[in-house]
Amino acid sequence: MNNKVYIVTSGEYSDYVIERVFLDKQKAEAYVRVCEKSKLEEYEVADQEIFIPINYLLINYTSGYFNMRGYTLHTTNTVDDPNIFNWTSFSYYKNYYEISLKRIIYTKEYDAEKLGEKYLKVCEDLKTQIDALLQLEGWTPKMIEEWLKTKIPESE
Repeated sequence: MNNKVYIVTSGEYSDYVIERVFLDKQKAEAYVRVCEKSKLEEYEVADQEIFIPINYLLINYTSGYFNMRGYTLHTTNTVDDPNIFNWTSFSYYKNYYEISLKRIIYTKEYDAEKLGEKYLKVCEDLKTQIDALLQLEGWTPKMIEEWLKTKIPESE
């Protein structure tokens, strides 16, 4: 079975249209030769993929200011999908720093208010630890960034 489809298109931007879809590349190429201004596009078929919604939170904490936003990302349920991961980043500026986190939530049933309280506490705890590392231990922002990579918890 062919794992590709061949789409004949024409136009650009708002004039973009799909003229035909083929499973056979030779038929698609023959159609393009006959039609003026048509282009051939080739795409992998993803029928074997299982798509599930993945909820995630983006948390930003800057100089005591806390901001949490929830998002839903539709992606595949595959191990090699680069979009399914938690991360923590640290940015240091002259007079302040920023902590940013992304946390995956695999359930549709969650309490946003409780998660907000939890991650506000997480950010405040991280701020206390970072302040101590910067001021008392003499760590550099790069050292803190590396240390934060070890602080990424499992998903909710």
